[in-house]
Amino acid sequence: MNNRLTAEAFIIFLLGGVPLIASYLLGGANNLQIMTKVLVTNNNFLNYYIISLFVASLLTGWLSWLIWKPTDSTRETWKIITTILTEAGSGALGIIRVAAGVLLTFPSMWLFLEPDSFMLEKAAPLIIYGIIAFGECVIISGWQKTIQRRARINL
Repeated sequence: MNNRLTAEAFIIFLLGGVPLIASYLLGGANNLQIMTKVLVTNNNFLNYYIISLFVASLLTGWLSWLIWKPTDSTRETWKIITTILTEAGSGALGIIRVAAGVLLTFPSMWLFLEPDSFMLEKAAPLIIYGIIAFGECVIISGWQKTIQRRARINL
């Protein structure tokens, strides 16, 4: 568990934190603001779509692992469905990792780069959402690895 937490923290930082820091170093505060808006969306449809893709991939993995054992005639179709939804779930995980990295890095940058304008009441929700997203990433990646490791069906 500790290794997964550490690995996930590094992945989140590489995907969300490093681009944020680089955008500030290369273009200042204006570039940082633009990069933050690009990396984290407020689009509810997109958020729900990403979550639904992830749930579909988990459901498919769960069905493969616990319940359904396809016959020879449906094995190829099930393999295609499983591959597509697993990739979609991995993509959703990547997007959540980027958002977590941005949400956790931005308040830290704000505190260190502009301590005079730092407001805890505005930074706290970002940190809380970032920690929640980090926890989701740890759970999601662990669940995906468990499903892959324990698959009972050799597709």
